[in-house]
Amino acid sequence: MAWKQWIKTLVDIQSISVPRGIIASNVAKMVLHGFAHASKSAVAACIYLVAHYDNEEVSQHLLMAKARIAAHTLSKLMAYVKTALKQYPISEIHGRVDSTTVLHWMEGKGTWSLFVRNRIKAITDSDIKKWHYVLTGENPSDLGSRGCDPRKLNAFWFCGPNWLSRTEEWPKQPDLSVDAGSETERLPKKERQVLAKEEKIGEKDVLSNLLPKHPLWKTLKITALAMRFITDCREGKRRESALSTEEIESAEIYWVKRCNKKKNW
Repeated sequence: MAWKQWIKTLVDIQSISVPRGIIASNVAKMVLHGFAHASKSAVAACIYLVAHYDNEEVSQHLLMAKARIAAHTLSKLMAYVKTALKQYPISEIHGRVDSTTVLHWMEGKGTWSLFVRNRIKAITDSDIKKWHYVLTGENPSDLGSRGCDPRKLNAFWFCGPNWLSRTEEWPKQPDLSVDAGSETERLPKKERQVLAKEEKIGEKDVLSNLLPKHPLWKTLKITALAMRFITDCREGKRRESALSTEEIESAEIYWVKRCNKKKNW
């Protein structure tokens, strides 16, 4: 039913116009602002460009947006945009999310589960070094993660929040010293001790010969299955379903970190 209603709204797309040129030749400084939001059905990220000109004029426009079922979408999208704009004077890059839990994790306070550690590592290693909290109602990426009627794609979507180009009006940041939601992913003390021992494994452990002997895709599948087995043993369960995208991504992050630490196999 919802799908049929959405199909009917597509006729309104004809009334939507998107400006092609968003940067004038006299631009003096550019600031990128990324927004991210996750709903139960998808993750969305959008990036806005605030351009400052020699004549003191300021403009802000939607630069790129993406919605999909994936983690750290904003970090990946920002890396792509930064590369595409490498010849322009980008002075700052900001990231904004409406989850205090994610921001608390990025503060690096505590030892978290493997899933959280892998995602946070990928985020903190990205080009976005300044992260901020934003209310869901002021987060344009919320539209991308939930979907909306084309008639609701107004200036808020195409230009971002009104305060984006006025730093003195940026939203006040909450206290991140304690966040109840983040505690659900904290590792018990016993598991943290086991994890510490695992991270001290020597050069020749059981996974050392995987990458030289097998293609990358097969190595990732074997690693993901091994990681699942360890998790299932600790939690007293047994999963027989196919490997998820998140599990493959976790295995990939593991090998990237491992290769960065070791030059020889």
